[in-house]
Amino acid sequence: MKKSPADIMAASRKINLALILSAVIFFSIQTFILNPLYVYTSSNVVFSTTPIPEIIGIFNDISYPLGYALCFASVIYSIFKFSHTRSKKQIIALSVAFLLRYVANYVISSIIEGGFRFSDIPASILLPFGLDMLLFAIICVVVCVRIRRYYEAYEHTLKANVTLNKKTPTVHEDVFEGERLISLKNPLHFSAFLTGALLAATKILTRVRYDLAHGAPSGAADTIWMIVYYLSDILIAVLVYAASLLLFSYLEKKTADTPADYKYHV
Repeated sequence: MKKSPADIMAASRKINLALILSAVIFFSIQTFILNPLYVYTSSNVVFSTTPIPEIIGIFNDISYPLGYALCFASVIYSIFKFSHTRSKKQIIALSVAFLLRYVANYVISSIIEGGFRFSDIPASILLPFGLDMLLFAIICVVVCVRIRRYYEAYEHTLKANVTLNKKTPTVHEDVFEGERLISLKNPLHFSAFLTGALLAATKILTRVRYDLAHGAPSGAADTIWMIVYYLSDILIAVLVYAASLLLFSYLEKKTADTPADYKYHV
């Protein structure tokens, strides 16, 4: 049975709240705390030769994908619950959050560095925003296809079980009450895994390009830091997967009175 527009709007507002809070909290930490601290300590002679900039950089590298993961998870859950056509507000809201993040980073970095260089706007705002939108689009398209296939298979199973007079688990039971920690047949597990893998791969590729441009580490300390950075990039995939599943479970509890309906998707 399809839910009324009022039920859908109530559940959508709860998902919107999770999306807004995720964006505000994580992007604010990165934009107003970690990024300014990194720029300041890296350019200050007192701190630039200490491990402090490197430590701040690691925290920034981890918080960055976690913030994205929770925002992605909010949108993915909305797509899972109501289909992509009913999730346009979440998609637009996250796109705007991406843009505002880079504008704020540019403004704050310019203030710290003592001047605005408008020639830096393409590299500081437009390019990273475009790359974020590309990554977001890839995740949304793949996830939409995967979720649709899940619901098509669910509908087929439901019809077969009706014919056989067998009980079919609800979507909630099928997706949220499984015992397996990782199951790529589960559309939300698959979505969390894909998000974590792509975000980690993006960081690793950026790191490889940087290391190739700057050459091999010059000593033991540089080698250790390089290893730590790569390990933190790999850890990103694990943290993103875990954080996404936790948010999926939280949102499912908050919208339990509006069950997912396969008829929205097929």
